[in-house]
Amino acid sequence: MSQLNNVSHWLIRVGDGKHLFTSAKFGIWGVDSTNSNVKSFIGLGNNGKNAKESANPGDILWFIKGGSGGLAIANAVFSEFVLRQPGITRSNEELGWHVSLNGSNGGWDYEVRFVNFTEISDKKILTEIKAACPVRRYNKNCKVDLPHLYESEVPTNTFEKKEEQQVLSSDSIAMLSLVSRLAMKISDDDAEKKEKIRAVLLDITASTEKLIKLLDM
Repeated sequence: MSQLNNVSHWLIRVGDGKHLFTSAKFGIWGVDSTNSNVKSFIGLGNNGKNAKESANPGDILWFIKGGSGGLAIANAVFSEFVLRQPGITRSNEELGWHVSLNGSNGGWDYEVRFVNFTEISDKKILTEIKAACPVRRYNKNCKVDLPHLYESEVPTNTFEKKEEQQVLSSDSIAMLSLVSRLAMKISDDDAEKKEKIRAVLLDITASTEKLIKLLDM
């Protein structure tokens, strides 16, 4: 049986891709949760009879360039969603998201965290998706069998390594979320303490990225 049978694949539109490649080094993409498709992707408000299953750690993300016939320019393994908080998570400027808005209002209130980011522009994978929704679950309307393509290019030992990295990333993000919740309880007037907490969060993220690279050796 395939190791990836229980994994969902998601197609995420990323405009011209400039923002993606500036923030991919941090393992981060941004989404706007006011969009109904994004809400389903994150799992916000999925309580009714028409609720849709949200993304889960280990799912595969395919990043699609806008206005390209659905060209897949990168893929990655999803880790976690993180609510963005000023002074706690990285700013648009730190992530390089102020360079190319292309009509976006810049209202990315959730981070999509991922590991094992791989650029695949040179493979010329055209999904031919047409609707303009920012994120969608893979289905048979896609002109490429993405699950089969992904599995055929990921050797077994590499997949096992990705599982190790995913657990490491999820544990780190859980710690970040805990510290973030604690930081919210600190008075806004205590700017010095908030800045110290922010520095610790960035150190944790940097250390995690170094460990992931070591595991990938």
